[in-house]
Amino acid sequence: MVAKAHVGFLSGLLASRFRLSVGTPRSLRPEAPPRKLLIGDGVLAAMPDDAYLLNVSRGGVVDEAALLAELERDRLAGAALDVFETEPLPEDSPFWELDDVIVTPHAAATTRDYYRRIADIVRENRRRAVAGDPLVNRVV
Repeated sequence: MVAKAHVGFLSGLLASRFRLSVGTPRSLRPEAPPRKLLIGDGVLAAMPDDAYLLNVSRGGVVDEAALLAELERDRLAGAALDVFETEPLPEDSPFWELDDVIVTPHAAATTRDYYRRIADIVRENRRRAVAGDPLVNRVV
């Protein structure tokens, strides 16, 4: 949970914002301690009615139930969502049915250097596997 001081700061900041883009540092890997619900109902309620939320962070950083409630009440103009608590997003998720929501398949990390970075990780993991060392970016 986010401390109330942080929510207050974010709420004041968001009152005049048209868009909120949510990202998290690269250090927030699956093996790192989770940061749950950084963007919750208090922060979403502080956003103006014509605001959009763009979530390219990690699943669980945005409170999906609170976001869904705000969208269904037309309290936000819309959202673009690349990550979810459960991936892939279940077929029966209400986010699929909302006209003001764009759902993407957790592809926001793809950049110009994406394939070079993957090749670097594969080379490093091969070296580590041969040496008997733990792998990097291991998803369990």
